Amino acid sequence: MLFDYELTKGNDKFTVSNDPTGGISFAGVRRGNAEALVTAKRFARPAPFQVTATDELTAPFELKGDKLTLDLSKSLKASVPEQVREMKIDWSKMTWERVKK
Repeated sequence: MLFDYELTKGNDKFTVSNDPTGGISFAGVRRGNAEALVTAKRFARPAPFQVTATDELTAPFELKGDKLTLDLSKSLKASVPEQVREMKIDWSKMTWERVKK
């Protein structure tokens, strides 16, 4: 998953285009009736990686059209860069939208 963001916290501004670490690797899994993305134990982009669907590595998701909503509340450390984790964001409802550039 590659992503861009432009976030502000007071006078600090965090801007990333196509995440410099090369993105984050995820595997899609189904837990019961819910679909989820599982990331590796080590942040960044190891490939391939052992898929271990623990709460700390798993983000349930919903896909509607061009919007992907993830619940990163339990897997924040494994899924989000450190400087962004400190921001006051509702990590249980992170929404990414596909854009055409």
